[in-house]
Amino acid sequence: MALASKKSEAVHNKTGSEKAALKSSFDNAKHTELEVYPPEAAMLYQMQQIQEDIEELRRYLTAEVGNGANGSNGSDGSDGSDGADSGTYDNTLKILPTQFMGNDDASLERTVIEDDVRNKLGVRVASSSQEIFANVSIPKNKKVTNYRVYSSASVATSLFGGTYTTGAITTLASGNSGATIDLRNNYNSTETNYVALKITTTSTNQIIYGATLTLADI
Repeated sequence: MALASKKSEAVHNKTGSEKAALKSSFDNAKHTELEVYPPEAAMLYQMQQIQEDIEELRRYLTAEVGNGANGSNGSDGSDGSDGADSGTYDNTLKILPTQFMGNDDASLERTVIEDDVRNKLGVRVASSSQEIFANVSIPKNKKVTNYRVYSSASVATSLFGGTYTTGAITTLASGNSGATIDLRNNYNSTETNYVALKITTTSTNQIIYGATLTLADI
């Protein structure tokens, strides 16, 4: 359902010094002088309630929805740029099995969703010579501080910072799955960067369940 048309209208058309004078009156709490009059006091109360509702909406949209409208990037979110398959929960950015893709070390890219184990899902490679990557955008005004990979066996992992306009990457951190790996330096989001998570699988039996990035405000 589309957003309805705006019903409210401008309260005044003051600009420049005239608008500044109105702000000065507000800053000096002139409106509180109306509190001695019951009708005006009631209106001031409701206006404050509306203001608190607006602030709560701003908090929710920033923390849970983000700046985008694709429903995928929350707290991220976020500006909706972390990809359709990922999402944020508080300051944790989730990387799901479907986001991993194999590299060209095998003749065919054969990364598959593994569901042979009852009541479990993950991703694995069909060639032991492959590594898999997940490329993830960082929500606006956030930075990555650490990451963690969840898998059926210990595998080597690396996190890179990438630039989608040139393809250039730099190493941010490395370590084994099952442990929280701190970045050497926190990695801030920019208009053109992202992170690339590499997992070096050595067997087709190794299953990757997912991964997380820990975020913080810049």
